[in-house]
Amino acid sequence: MTIGIGGGIGLGLPGLNIKIGGGIGLGNKRPGGCKSHDPSKKWSVCPNDRVVEIYARFAVDEYNRKHGRNLVFQSVLEAWVYVYPCGKKEYSIELVVREGCGNHVLKYHAVVTETGCAARRKTLVSFDQIDD
Repeated sequence: MTIGIGGGIGLGLPGLNIKIGGGIGLGNKRPGGCKSHDPSKKWSVCPNDRVVEIYARFAVDEYNRKHGRNLVFQSVLEAWVYVYPCGKKEYSIELVVREGCGNHVLKYHAVVTETGCAARRKTLVSFDQIDD
C-alpha cells in the first residue's frame, strides 16, 4: 500500500511502488520485511518479544565492543527470521539506538545468526546504519 501526499501522485500495488511528481510516497519499499535483508530467502515476521530484544541488544553490544562505540539500545522497529533446514536461524532486525550520553537517535539494521545446536551460539553478521 502507498499513499501519495502533496503535489505528486502515489500509486501502490502489491510488489509495485511508484511515485510521480513532487509528492511524498509512503509505504513498503519491498514486501516481506526489513529494508536490508536478503530478499532471496523466505523470511517470517518475528513478534516483537523478549527473544528479539535479546538479539538486538547482543548486536549493539557486539558492535560497541568491536568498534569502540557507545551506542545504547532503545527499541526494535521490526524483526524477521529465516530458519535454515539445519535449524540455524538468521535474524534481520531494524532497531533504534541512542548515541553515547547525548540524545542523538539512530536507526540500524543488524543481522544475527544463531546456531541450530544446543549451544545456541550467536554471531553478529552485520550492523549497518539506516539512512531514512
